Amino acid sequence: MSAPALTIGAAAFAALSGCAAWRPGATDSETPFTAGPLTPRQAARFLSQAAFGATPELIARVQAMGPAAWIDEQLQWPRGTGHVAWMLENGYGEERFRNNFQGVDNTLWRQLMGAPDVLRQRVALALSEIFVVSMQGLPVPWRGLVAAHYMDILEEQAFGHYRNLLEAITLSPAMGLYLNMRGNRRGDPATGRVPDENYAREVLPLLDRLARAQRRRNPEVRCTRPSHRELRPGHRLRLGPGVHRLEFRSIRPQPSRLGTAPHELCGTTP
Repeated sequence: MSAPALTIGAAAFAALSGCAAWRPGATDSETPFTAGPLTPRQAARFLSQAAFGATPELIARVQAMGPAAWIDEQLQWPRGTGHVAWMLENGYGEERFRNNFQGVDNTLWRQLMGAPDVLRQRVALALSEIFVVSMQGLPVPWRGLVAAHYMDILEEQAFGHYRNLLEAITLSPAMGLYLNMRGNRRGDPATGRVPDENYAREVLPLLDRLARAQRRRNPEVRCTRPSHRELRPGHRLRLGPGVHRLEFRSIRPQPSRLGTAPHELCGTTP
């Protein structure tokens, strides 16, 4: 069974669609998109949710294009220099930055305040508050680059498929470190060893969102919620030892560490 075709952008745009024709005293449910041009106030309110606020230039552009066309333009806007690339270009790959986070705030604010793809930045920031990692929870060398790489993933996946986003985050070095997936091993009844289920417990609500979206698309599909004890992947983190050889590979699953207990999700057993 194929994964539900739910995009991250679609969820964000659904929330924005009720904001364009705002008027004093109106609720969100009473303010759908209209065929006519937006007033400056309506355009500013739209941009307060689709971007990080309005400038006279942005207001004029939304008024001229209309919110739907502006969103289409933002969807096609290419990404600029990524966070890891910017940090390396600006010297934060030198040995003296090996064990700190210097440069991370610089590149994050660089994008949030100056990038032209403002909708992507807004969605990526929202995703960082849903798929949370802590910089203090990355006790490895080059932790600043690990954090920057994680934000690169969120930006790359901001307008993509929810299933792909979950996979990219699950196999990211940052999440592998923060929620203990690195070196996770399957259970062994003979010794009483159980797998670390920290990440599984955290990701289940996100799988529930996917299941609910699938039910909305096809009410006949029954989506059962697996318990956290049925989600037992084991992965090993691979990071190069030095900056010139530093490679942010996805975590590589180790078959010998994978759990074998069957589980069902949305009517199918993977």
